[in-house]
Amino acid sequence: MLQDPRHPHEAGQVLPLVAVIVMLAGVLVLGIARVGTRAATKARAQAAADATALAAVDGDAQVAQRVAAASGAVVVRVVPTPGGAFVEVAFHGEHAVAQAARGDAAASRAAPALRAALARAEQVLGRPVPVLAVDTAGLAAQVDVATIGLLAPRGKETGLCAVRERPPGWFEICSGGGG
Repeated sequence: MLQDPRHPHEAGQVLPLVAVIVMLAGVLVLGIARVGTRAATKARAQAAADATALAAVDGDAQVAQRVAAASGAVVVRVVPTPGGAFVEVAFHGEHAVAQAARGDAAASRAAPALRAALARAEQVLGRPVPVLAVDTAGLAAQVDVATIGLLAPRGKETGLCAVRERPPGWFEICSGGGG
């Protein structure tokens, strides 16, 4: 190797520097690849959880397990909720959770407080509370005839009381503790 007579001590200094830069670049690329792979795995786990929750809403635990398996995931748990389901799945070491609810178009127009009271009523009654209509403000709901007799006497427990100014079947959030 030829040396520059003006700078004899710099001979061979570039090669180790290039080697260090190449090595650092390789480590950086591997790190980015691992982060990307983990993000993709988390996203696939969440997609599997979402699909499984949607399947569990209208099906049962076996249907949910089949949907999860089709996504390459394993169901950790399925918990029925009033009007829906909560699920947890595992996918290649990542865990994801999702919750889905039945699409009740009338109940979806209800204000959040009324939706919470309807969910509580489903828990207390141990059965769905079919909502036929919701008022324009989203503060009162009309339920089916079969539910009126079950819901009316349990206002304190459910938080829903009959609306006196409307025909039978309309309920709103109880004021002053229910009843």
